[in-house]
Amino acid sequence: MELHEVKNYPTRNITRKNYKEPPADPQDDRFLYCYECKKMYVDSCPTHSTLWIKSVKPLLCDAVETGKSDDCCCGKDKRNHSRRTAPESFVHVGRSSIRGAGLGVWAEKDIPMGAVLGPYTGEIVPLENIPDHELKKRSRLGYAWLVRENHYGTKSHLVDAFHPILSNWLRYVNCARHNEEQNLVAIQYRG
Repeated sequence: MELHEVKNYPTRNITRKNYKEPPADPQDDRFLYCYECKKMYVDSCPTHSTLWIKSVKPLLCDAVETGKSDDCCCGKDKRNHSRRTAPESFVHVGRSSIRGAGLGVWAEKDIPMGAVLGPYTGEIVPLENIPDHELKKRSRLGYAWLVRENHYGTKSHLVDAFHPILSNWLRYVNCARHNEEQNLVAIQYRG
């Protein structure tokens, strides 16, 4: 058997595609944590389903479509509009037991660990459109959520739930005063 010389050609410089799930990155807002597997997954765990608790649309309220206070028929107190978005089989909005906190959100039944409440809704405010003093003011009012661009961590915009017509029941979730009171964690999911 005769051996022939084999020519080696240079390999091409191409990026190979990786079709595996990317490693969990806490800055990557596509990931959700599975409390049963104790792992992060893109979107949700393939084995254990995620319970999504979403807002409901107030029936017979024209402000749902227009976003205008004058079109709201939920009552004189415009906060009734955002209160009516609470999914009543899971939660209700009522007087908070935290002194001076106003309204709060109360569970109607046990909500399993890992359930996702949301999304948090409100006025979308691009950061380039507001001066620093306005950003600080909105932050102090306690209804603004800062959204960051995925992977980059750069500040993108605010979701400001100050106006009840533009927001939902999640605006009434109060912060825990200490670790023993904390029973949920805020996350950014697909910002």
